[in-house]
Parts: sequence; C-alpha cells; structure tokens
Amino acid sequence: MLDLDGDGELGAKDVELFWLRSVVRCGDLNQDGVVGGADLAVMLAAWATSGSPADLDLDGEVGGADLARLLANWTSR
Repeated sequence: MLDLDGDGELGAKDVELFWLRSVVRCGDLNQDGVVGGADLAVMLAAWATSGSPADLDLDGEVGGADLARLLANWTSR
C-alpha cells in the first residue's frame, strides 16, 4: 500500500514521495501546523529510540537524518 514508487519494495524513495503527497508537514510532530521548537523537543526526547513518530526517515531509529529533515522543514509563525 505504501510502495509509492511502484518498485515492489518500501524504501527511501517511498518516504520522499509520502512526504510530497502528505497534507501533514514533515517534522510537525505535535500537529500544530508548524515545525518549530516544540517539535524539536519531541524529537530530542525520542532521540536514539525506535518506533517513534519522530523517526521521519523511517530507518528504525531517531537520529541525525531525522533532525536534518525536521530542520529542513522549520517554519515560523
């Protein structure tokens, strides 16, 4: 169902396509419509854990690549 690139495997390209099609902003972990300090706090609390919504690249652990995604989508009110 989530094989968005149609290659028969779930991978990094599927993650990218998901975020392109999603109505939720990548990194908006508290779902307030912006990516900011509160989302960063959620991510840091989940650092080096698995099974967290803060695992934005879906590699199984919250780490540097997830932080990079969050910062790339940083917004301000």
